[in-house]
This record gives sequence, C-alpha cells and structure tokens, in this order.
Amino acid sequence: MGDWFEELSAKRKRWLDSTRENNFEKGIWQSSVEKYADPVHFVYELLQNAEDQGATEATFSLEDNRLVFEHNGRCFTPQDVENITGIGNTNKPEQANAIGRFGIGFKSVFVVTDRPEVYSFVDDTPLPFAIEDLVVPVRIRASSAALRQGWTRFVLSFRREHSRKHYSLILGRLRDMGADTLLFLRNLTAVKWSAPVEEERGLYRCERCAENHEYSLLGERETRGTRQSEDVKYLVFSRRVLVPDADRELSVSLAFAMEDGKIAVGSDELTLDVYFPTEEKTGLRFRLHAPFLLTDNRGNIKRGEPLNDQLLRECAVLLAESLPKLRDLGLLDVNCLACLPIGDEAPAFRCLSDAVTAALKGDYLLPTDDGCHSRAGELRLARGAAVRTLVTPEQLGDLMGADGPLRWVTSSVTENKPVGFWNYLQETVGVPEVDPALFARRLSSTFLEKQPDAWMARLYGFLKGQRALWERRSYEPSLRNSPERPIIRLADGLHVAPFDPVSGKPNAYLPLAHRTGHPTVKRCIVEDADALEFLEQLGLKAPDVLDDVIVLTLPRYRQDADSTTEEQYAQDLEQIGEAITRCPAGKRSQLRQMLCDTPFVLAENAADVNCTQFKKPGDTYLEAPELREWFGGNPEAWFVSRELDELESWAQIREFLHKDTDAPRRKIHIRRRASRCDGHVYIQSDWGQHTRGLDGFDPDAQIDGLEYALKHPTPSRARLVWDVLKQNAELIGGIIETATRQDYSNACRGWRGSRVGSLCAEHAWLPDRSGEFHRPCDLSVEDLPDEFDADFAEVLGVEMSAPLPSDAKAEPEDVARDALAQAADDLGVSVEDLKKIRENPDDFRAWVSAQRKPTFPVVAPRQPAIRAGKVVESAVASPEKEYEMRSRSVRTTAGYTNEDRDTYLRDLYTNMDGQMVCQICQNEMPFRRKDGEYYFEVVACVSDAAREHYQNYLALCPTCAAKFHHSNYTSASELRQAVVSAPELDVPVVLDHVEHSIRFVETHLLDLRVVLGIEA
Repeated sequence: MGDWFEELSAKRKRWLDSTRENNFEKGIWQSSVEKYADPVHFVYELLQNAEDQGATEATFSLEDNRLVFEHNGRCFTPQDVENITGIGNTNKPEQANAIGRFGIGFKSVFVVTDRPEVYSFVDDTPLPFAIEDLVVPVRIRASSAALRQGWTRFVLSFRREHSRKHYSLILGRLRDMGADTLLFLRNLTAVKWSAPVEEERGLYRCERCAENHEYSLLGERETRGTRQSEDVKYLVFSRRVLVPDADRELSVSLAFAMEDGKIAVGSDELTLDVYFPTEEKTGLRFRLHAPFLLTDNRGNIKRGEPLNDQLLRECAVLLAESLPKLRDLGLLDVNCLACLPIGDEAPAFRCLSDAVTAALKGDYLLPTDDGCHSRAGELRLARGAAVRTLVTPEQLGDLMGADGPLRWVTSSVTENKPVGFWNYLQETVGVPEVDPALFARRLSSTFLEKQPDAWMARLYGFLKGQRALWERRSYEPSLRNSPERPIIRLADGLHVAPFDPVSGKPNAYLPLAHRTGHPTVKRCIVEDADALEFLEQLGLKAPDVLDDVIVLTLPRYRQDADSTTEEQYAQDLEQIGEAITRCPAGKRSQLRQMLCDTPFVLAENAADVNCTQFKKPGDTYLEAPELREWFGGNPEAWFVSRELDELESWAQIREFLHKDTDAPRRKIHIRRRASRCDGHVYIQSDWGQHTRGLDGFDPDAQIDGLEYALKHPTPSRARLVWDVLKQNAELIGGIIETATRQDYSNACRGWRGSRVGSLCAEHAWLPDRSGEFHRPCDLSVEDLPDEFDADFAEVLGVEMSAPLPSDAKAEPEDVARDALAQAADDLGVSVEDLKKIRENPDDFRAWVSAQRKPTFPVVAPRQPAIRAGKVVESAVASPEKEYEMRSRSVRTTAGYTNEDRDTYLRDLYTNMDGQMVCQICQNEMPFRRKDGEYYFEVVACVSDAAREHYQNYLALCPTCAAKFHHSNYTSASELRQAVVSAPELDVPVVLDHVEHSIRFVETHLLDLRVVLGIEA
C-alpha cells in the first residue's frame, strides 16, 4: 500500500512543481476552488461523498476552529485517494449522477481550510492522510479515536484569519439545510450535526416507503435545551433512465409536498435538484431531480448537452405517468392541478407542460363535479355555480349536441383558482366554457319538452339571477320574446315564448285559483317561490281576475244565480278571494261596491233554515244568538248560510266587505242619517228651506226587523227590543228645527215623532208582570217587570203613575180623540190634517221621501300623509295654464284631460246609495244623462290658480253652478283663505247676497289644501 501512496504523492508534487514553474497556480485555484458562488458548497460535496460510498448515516461536528465530518460508508480505495486529490471533471455517463466523485467538487473545501485531513481504511488498513497544496496527499499520524472501523472521517481546520467567518457560515448552512436535503438520495437516511460552542445540535432523517411513494422527512434542532422540530411529507415518483455505458442505475424523480393528506401547492420559486439544490429555477411547483450535467460552478445545467435533453424528456414522461397514479391515490384534485406546469414554467422545462396537456386530453385525469375524472373532450367548464348545479351530465350532452353525457369540471376549478388554469383548459387543453348566455342560447322546445316540471321550476329559479338573459334589449332578442327559445311551460305541457316578438303581448299568464280561458303557466311550477318570482320579474301576470269577477262572475249572480252548482259556487268564491288579493288599491272600493250590489251570498231564511237564496251582503246577517232572537221567524230576514263558514275564501271576502260596509251585518242594522260635527242631523238644506234634527234625531230612521219583532213579541225579544231602543233613544222622537237661513238664526222648533216611535206606540209588545203584552201607553211603570227601568219607560209613553180603576177609565174613543187633538196642537197643524195623514199613510210617506235630502257622502283618506305626498308630486307636475289670442280667450293647456277631473269628482260625491250630491245645496243632482250618469257642472273653486289641478274643482248642480259663476260675492283670495283655514268640512261662500257653504268630503278638502299650498 505504501508504494502506490508514495508514488501518487510524488506524482502530485511533480505536477505541482510544473504548475508553479508555468505560473498556473492562480488559474487552477480560481477554476477549482473559487468558482462556487456559495462558499460552503463543500457541505453538499461531503454528503455526496457519503452517498456515493453507500453511507446511511453522516455527522457534522462544528468546533470553533474546525469542522469534522464522518460517515459509515465504504472505506477508501486507491482510486478514491487519486480522485479526491486530483483535478478534473468528466462527461462520462457513469459519473453523471455523482456531484464530483471526489474530483474537482471536493476542492471546494479549500475555501475554508489549507490542509484537509482524511481518516479512512484501505483494505482494512488505516490510512490517515492530509491533502496539501490542493493535490498532494501526505501521511499523518492518527489517534485511535480518529480512526473508527467502518467510518470515514474528514477534518477541515479553518484558516486562523477567517476562522470566525467560516464558523458562522457553516453553522448557518447546517441550520438551514433541512431534512429535504435527503429527499433525492438513495442511501443516506440520517444526518446529525452539532455545534458544542453554541450548545446546539440537529438531526435530519428520511423515511422512505417506495411502495406508496411516501417519503417522510424529519428535522429536529435543539438549542440550549429548547427543541424545535419539523415533519414534512412528500409523494415521490421516480423513473429509471437508460444511459449507455453507465456504471450504475440512473433515474429521474419528482416530489410533491404533502399537507393534511393532500398535495400542497408549492412555490414557483423552487430550484432544480441534482441530488442537492442547484441555482437553476424551474418555475415548477413541485421538486424535480435528475442527474443533469452541471456547469463548473454547479449552479445550473449545461445547455445543449444531449444527455440533459434526454433527461428532460424523461422527466416529462415521468410527470405524465405520475398523473394516473395520483388519481388512483385520490390526490388528483385542484391542489394537484395547481402544481402542474401549464406553460408558465422556465423555457427549459416546457416539455413538461406539453406532456401534461397531452395526458389531460387523452386520459381520464381531470376531476369532475361528480367526484370522478374524465378526458378533456368529455368535459365543460361552468361559468357560475348556478349553471353547474342546474344541468346534469345527460342534459349537458343533449344541450351541446354530444354523443353522450358531458360532465362539468370540478367546481373547485374557478376563473382564479388555480391561477391561469381556467384559461389553460380552454385555450390549450380544449375544454369549452359554458356560461349562462351560451346555456340560454342552447335552450330549445325539443330540449325543454323532455324535462320534468321540477326541473323547469329550477330553471326559472336560475334565470331569476340572470337578468341580462331576459331583460328588454334593443340590439338583440332575449328570452322574453325569442320564438326559438320557448321557455314558458303551459298548463297543457306546450312551450311558448313569454311574449309575442311583434306585438309584445304576453303568450302566457300566471295561473289563478279558478279556471280561466287564458293560457297559463303550469300550476305546479309556480308553486316554487323562486320560479314564481322570476315569472313575475319577467313581466308575466295573472289574468285580470278583477275584470273576470266584475264582467263575468258577478253579473251571473244578478241574472241567473239559481243555476249555480255547489262546485261552481266554491270556485267563484275562490275567484272573488283572489280578486281581493290582487286588486290594486285604486280599484278596491269599486270591487267592494260591486260585491255589495250583487246577490252572491248564500243565505238561509230566518223563518225556514231549509229555504236558501243568494242575497246581497248588506241584506244578510252573521250567525249570533242575539240576532237569532231578534229575527227568529221573520221571513224577510236572512242569515249567512252555515255552509259558507267551511270555505276559506268566504272568510277573506267577509272581512273585505265588513271593513267599510259592515256587510254581512254583525249587529242589528239601523238606517239613519249621520250626525254632523255639531251633533245635529241635517235633513234638508235647500234655498230658503233648512231642516235639522237636534241632538242626533232622525225622524226617518229605521231599525231592521223592528216591526216584525214588535208584532211577534216574546219575553226575551221584548227585552232585546227594549235594550235596542234604549241605546238609540234619540230615534224615538226629538226636536226638529226649520229655518230659511242656513245658520238657523231664524229657526222654529217643534217636537216630532219618528217612524220608530210610531211602531213602538202602535204595537202591543211590552209585557206586564203576568207576561201579557200591551202597547206602552196601556201600561204603567208599576206594571212592568223589574228588568224594565222606569227612566226609559217614560220615553216610550208608559204612564208614570198607576192607571185609574176600571170603572173610572175614559172610553177608548175619548182617549183617542184627546190624543189626536194633543198631537195636532204639538205639531202646529189641524186635526183634519192629521186625520188625512192617518187615512193616507202611503201618500204621506211618499211626500216625506220627496222632501228628504240624500245622504252626503263621507270619504276620508286612509293614510293622509302618504296621500298628501302623492298629491304634491301630481301638483308639481301639473301644467301651467296656457292661452292663445283668438276672438275670445280660450285655455289651451296641454297634458290635461277633463275625464280625470270628472271621474275624480264623480267618485267622491256619490254616496253609498249611488246618489250624486251637489256640494252647495247638498241635494241629489237633478237628472241623469242618456248614458245613465248624473249630469253635474264642474266649476273651478279658486279661480286664480296658476296651474291645472283637478282637485281645484267643485261638483255642483246647474242652479248652484250658475249662482257660483254669476252671483259669487266671495273673492278668489278670500275663498282660498277659507279653504285653507276652515275648521270643519264646510267652507263659507256668499252667493246672491246669501251666506251658503261649500260642503267637502274630507279627502277632497285635504287634496285641495295640498295643491293650494304648492302654489303658495
């Protein structure tokens, strides 16, 4: 052994002498030692030496003046000694996967030391030696501690002048090296290091499981008793590379980082590994290793080398082969896709993205929305989750005209995640995108007719969020009116476009609860809330149920109600209920009036429950014990049939009617004039003739069923009559004032009985204590049962003292004669006049009716503040009055119609009895036109208004209109002020030198004040 070593040492010295003689030392030093950008690159060279020698363990011991490296690999051979002391590099393939095999790569240790020492064995013989002057091996003495059988030791003593610097650099490398340094090595499984000066040590370990490709890397570091650790897992795939003349098996590898059982998306700043990291950036998001030939500084791969080109191609093949394995392992998900090269890697590695593209096109690798994988040609990208969830693979294939189903690419792939992958799939791999617009363009009647109703409802829910597909556009047809895309499913299963493309009229309507002749959307579809919302947004409406009710349903009950079947009646009530629900606010009063005027309520007779008829709501009563007692046996009284209470729609109709009309009746109805704010009932207000009942007295009031109840008394009914009369005592009789002046300053007063009082006086209905019934005048208070109080008995005419004995009683003829004379005296008329009235009651009643004024309408705004706001908007938009100079002055205001004004007044001043009333005389309008409407004069209230306001007009009879035009002594400014400040609904005005008042309903007065306020 000594001969070969000495010969090698002598040969290296001769070479050294020749180098020095030729002054090559500096160049050799620069090319072999100083070429590395990393001054501690030799750490990797030492590890590579251990790997090449088959070592499984290696240790670094960093002292303050030296670094000791040991490994348990094979001992040196003479060839190893020659290589480690030589200078050179090789392109031979058998050395391609070794960083230097001790050659020029080992020379990097001379950055920190002048004389590296090696302690090893050759043929079991210790061989400690040092390397001087870069290439000369010399023997050294060695202690037994420095020589361990089966271990090789390197000692690098630092140069004194740079000892601290070398120490710091090496310590930093040992700390930062990381366990992944072992990732692409075959033999080394553990690397230990220590720095006793810093009280610091570390361990890097790699556990490899080739069967499932899992590599577990563990890194531990302990500093002064504080321990830190990291555990990193990789999925590693390798492929054997056949290289001619190689002395060992070569391979390429790639490694995907793992986290929580999934592929972790790596940084695109990763560098290439040639066993250890190089400076070559790949732009890949996984680790790539191959035994490339490197540049002299071992930072980058050599370009143009056939071997390197071959290795790149092998890497591309390996990547394509690994994709199915990742899929089978359940790891080919969006994280894995984010790691794949898609053309954004470094140019040298573009072949990898080409391989990926080919694999995705040809193999079932792309994850789908249903958890499977498919080829690019059988996939589509869904722009928006709504399209993806709506359309199944079978439907998608049908829509796109494919031979079979088309699946969606997994929803985890979006336009922004992974970055650039969406465009890559479209532009490079060839996976088309399906957006809502394309989906809508593909809809056809052939396709839609195949789909179930539930899917059509889901389609409408989808379209609800895609307004751009169906909103009106001038430049292209939309789903609203495109005959090629008939998206509306009718009740008969046919499909139509929502609207006619020419006329714009709807081709379909929303279904109603009742049958209609209009084509309607299938009912089960609109039961879906989202589908109904879309159809409504689209512009579809239910057929005008209000028109159906007013024009078709209600007239049938006025003409031939008896032919209505139970089923038809139930449907009609549902239709009326739906009309109430859908009726706009402006037409609700019209609908309510129509219902009140129509005999559509099924009622049973109070005298015979088996007798039923259709009655007007106001002619019927709801079931109540008190009402049954009052009307019991009365053939003219009707109760709502019990069958109606079983229908849900009836409850809605009943509440709708009762809100304003108290129909059907819930209590005994009293027909009376309403008292004004002063508490009096105004009976007549005409030119020079004014009559009113004081304190709420209305001589013409009537109580439903009173006459029958009086004629058919029972104890309980008598008590009920007593209570009703007592609660309305002012209707029995009262004071009447008559005057020729409107302010009643010259009034005459007189007591007058009423129709109610006459009925009570004429009939024997009050019981005595024995239960017999008598007229009130035939009883005394002592005769009444205890529950009938004396105070009210006097009002009815009951004697307040006991009657005379029977033998002292006057004859009935005398009593009647005296009563008649007393009544004539009280009324200021002759006895003969009263006799004529009694003999001709019908004529008298007709005369009284002719003298009676109609009830002035009462119209109060429900929401005054909201109404005032709307009137303000209308008033501001009203056109200013315009005139043209002609032979006479003619107003020519544009944008204003008399029809709006006339309708406004007609609606406000028509009372519940259908009579239209003059605002000044408060009489019924004198006659009707040929069309059946009342004739009235429309007169501007405040004549100096600058704008046209239909609220600034009055509804007057011809006589009052003429007085207002030609004999009005109230100026416009005075009238304006009176309107604004009137405390009540009457506004004073002087006509023909006589004080009158303009009577307003509350709504009209509010509107007029608002528009006058705008002009102010």
